Amino acid sequence: MFPKRLTLTNGQKIPIRKADIKDASEILEFTDRVGEETEYLSHGPGELGLALRDQQKLIDRSIKIGNWLILIAEMNEQIVGILNFRSGTRPRITHTGIFGVSVLKAHWGSGIGRGLVESLVEWARTAKIRKINLKVRPDNTRAMDMYRKLGFVEEGKITREFYINGNYYDNILMGLELD
Repeated sequence: MFPKRLTLTNGQKIPIRKADIKDASEILEFTDRVGEETEYLSHGPGELGLALRDQQKLIDRSIKIGNWLILIAEMNEQIVGILNFRSGTRPRITHTGIFGVSVLKAHWGSGIGRGLVESLVEWARTAKIRKINLKVRPDNTRAMDMYRKLGFVEEGKITREFYINGNYYDNILMGLELD
């Protein structure tokens, strides 16, 4: 299934692949950069607090566990998008999980985010995942529209989940049930 080629809205083709241990440093750099570019994430620049070894352990675990996934979209051998999916580890909750996706701002609207989410859904069906969850701020309308087009439905709201620059922001819970 991976690596695969994603065709962007401009016709360019880029690879989507699973993360490897060697990607850990670049993932941390990407995470800081994207944290600077948007306030829609749960972290700002430097707030994630992962050391290189911690990131390597997360990648290793995603490789070894059949229901975790870290996907990378690359352009010119540079990470431009990442999707992280984590499922439960106990038997009663291994069929469901939550994901986060981020794309560098210069590439918003290019189809990278959508391609990463579609790749997750395709993988989830083979990994026996039956429910995919996410959280999204209600003012992130472009993302919410994309999720709805992919079949995700709103399931609830967490109020005041974020506090950014003196303002509180809610999060919408969305989910996709798979057969």
